[in-house]
Amino acid sequence: MQDKGTVRLGLWFWADEPVWVQARIAVEQAAQEHRVELVFVDEDPQRALRDGTGAFLEDLQALTLDVLVCSFLPQDVLSMVLGTGLPVIHLGEAEMKHARLWSPGGLYEAALTAGLYLAGRLPPQALVLAIGGGQPHVHSGSDRLEGLRDGLRRVPGSTVYQIPTPWEPEQARPEVCAAFEALSRVPDAVFALSDPLALLARDVGLATGAVDRQVPVVGLNGDPLALAALIRGELSATVDLNPEDLGHRAVQLALDIVAGTATRAFVARPRLITPENVGEEAVRKLIALADLPSRLVGVNRDLERGRLSRLEAAMELGRRMTRLVSVRELVGEIPEAVRFTYGYDLARLYRWSGTTLRDLWGEGEPVVPRSDEPLGAALGGRAVFVADARRSGVFSPDPQCPEVRARAVLPVQAGRELLGVLDLQGLQPARHARQELESLQWLADQLGSALRAAQMRQDLRPVAEGRFSVPAGGLPAVSSASSPRSSWVGSVLIADADPQMRTLYRVLLARAMPGRNVHTVLDGAEALAALSRELPGLVILESSLAKLDGFGVLAALRERSRTLPVWMVSGQPLRPEDTELLDSPHTLWHSKAVLAPHEVAGRLTYLEGRAVLAPAASGLVKRAVATLHQGFSGPIQRDALARDLGVSANHLSALFRQEMGLTPWAYLHRVRINQAKLLLRRTGQGVNAVTQAVGFEDPSYFARIFRRLVGQSPQAFRRGAERLEVLSAWCGESSGPEE
Repeated sequence: MQDKGTVRLGLWFWADEPVWVQARIAVEQAAQEHRVELVFVDEDPQRALRDGTGAFLEDLQALTLDVLVCSFLPQDVLSMVLGTGLPVIHLGEAEMKHARLWSPGGLYEAALTAGLYLAGRLPPQALVLAIGGGQPHVHSGSDRLEGLRDGLRRVPGSTVYQIPTPWEPEQARPEVCAAFEALSRVPDAVFALSDPLALLARDVGLATGAVDRQVPVVGLNGDPLALAALIRGELSATVDLNPEDLGHRAVQLALDIVAGTATRAFVARPRLITPENVGEEAVRKLIALADLPSRLVGVNRDLERGRLSRLEAAMELGRRMTRLVSVRELVGEIPEAVRFTYGYDLARLYRWSGTTLRDLWGEGEPVVPRSDEPLGAALGGRAVFVADARRSGVFSPDPQCPEVRARAVLPVQAGRELLGVLDLQGLQPARHARQELESLQWLADQLGSALRAAQMRQDLRPVAEGRFSVPAGGLPAVSSASSPRSSWVGSVLIADADPQMRTLYRVLLARAMPGRNVHTVLDGAEALAALSRELPGLVILESSLAKLDGFGVLAALRERSRTLPVWMVSGQPLRPEDTELLDSPHTLWHSKAVLAPHEVAGRLTYLEGRAVLAPAASGLVKRAVATLHQGFSGPIQRDALARDLGVSANHLSALFRQEMGLTPWAYLHRVRINQAKLLLRRTGQGVNAVTQAVGFEDPSYFARIFRRLVGQSPQAFRRGAERLEVLSAWCGESSGPEE
């Protein structure tokens, strides 16, 4: 037998359906396990036919492959490839017979499983539509149709009517629409030869009235989108082709072909998935994807794993909405949770008045939407998805926010009543597929229903026209001279001129302290005036306020209360002289650049608790923080730092972690990496020079820490540094000049 390490396996997967993505990933994993050399064939077979196959076949032979594994190929291309003498493992259905062609026989079994499932649910004389296949130059789906018919033999007088279509759903849509409109009776069931075609048939059937929601719709493949439809009750069943097993067995078969021991038996092992077992199957697929190796050339494994993860997260969000009883809680928590789940950078929830949209956080002026913009288009009741605004042929980039690349704008409805719009914005092109708009829209619908239910419980007073209500200044409430004093009891005052930071604070407060009234001011004078009227329960204070800086506001506040919790945030490093102004343990100082949002929520909870440090211990921690900020560029030893402060290293670490949420060393790493990001973005210094400038001695160690905290290498960060970034104060990347 030829040594496994010398086998050259060609991999030609040009179809992007999830089942083939998963099969390809499994082939890569198995090839790695068996020390098989993978050679990737990157060619659209249709283009090879269109442009002539001579040059393509010559290039293919030059690869000196032992075996080719492919998803499915047009018969003309497949015949030409076999003509070169190359053995082919064709994972899709192949109708031709050839001595060098292997194709799994389980597609008949998969369709038989679907037919038997439907047979138990159909009346005599049932009409079953079969969507897909029957196109020239591609596999006709005859094995699947035969399996379906055999499964339906138990239904007396049943008829299978095939609607021939291309395999790509968008190309198949005209044929499906025409066939549905021509039907003389409502079918008793719909079977599609793939999950994407099943979802297309469901949508077209409902839109044309050819089917109703009681007609069972069954697909093949076990795609994540089909699992999502099963969970929502929009699909009756799917038959999973078990692509993970298929991919592993294909590699083993390739080894047997090379060894001359291959047999013709090559059968897929399908599994029926219904609403009863879809949760278990979704988890199984998620685990299977998590077990795959990180080296996935040409395939984004994270896309499929993320789709399943987001599906589970969407289900959990739907359950959470049923537990939130007030409009305030729903608006404060759910949009941010959806944003985080789907990887967007900003979420805005707008209320629709009939003529204008108004941000429910009270930021900005009312918006008069236009139909040629995403917000206006979504008012028609359909979700709008822009994967990349700079490449969209439909919507131009928003001139008010040119840095926004991706958007998903979702109508929020209660039944047929439009309540508002959820606008998700991303600074990078969207990583999730357009098809995931279904689960996003489902969440928006759930939010609309939950908002209507909360209003009916009268958590907040209703307003005219019956739409859900918020205080006039937005939600949470914004302070004004007429604010009743009772609204300040246990409330939070935010003093920050940056509207994006105020929005982020509200989101964090909704997580850490749900139900609090939030009042905002824009400068130090307004903060002092607000505090003179009534003291809130917590103050969030930007250090560089106009008219009177944060330290001045803090000094005036401490004359009235030594124990009121104050969280001071700053874009500037802490200086030793500043620590004297922060002498209360109920004052917490943080750089905007250090903590992640979820860590901030933890610090807010700590600040309001009873376990704050004693004054002397808190002062010691603040002096340590100032030392790290001032001396980060030079060598800093933990023992030396503790000795200078008059305590042991272990005691310092314990105190530091209790107040700051991080160890001194972790905090120092973040300070150094944030400074490195500034240098990489704003100077031409090389990486080695930046390493030394921020206090690291070993460039490789610096690169390791940088990648861990930033998610990419220093070189990659510099290449992308020209991109505009908003909401980046928490990442230490101000878009303006350094303060």
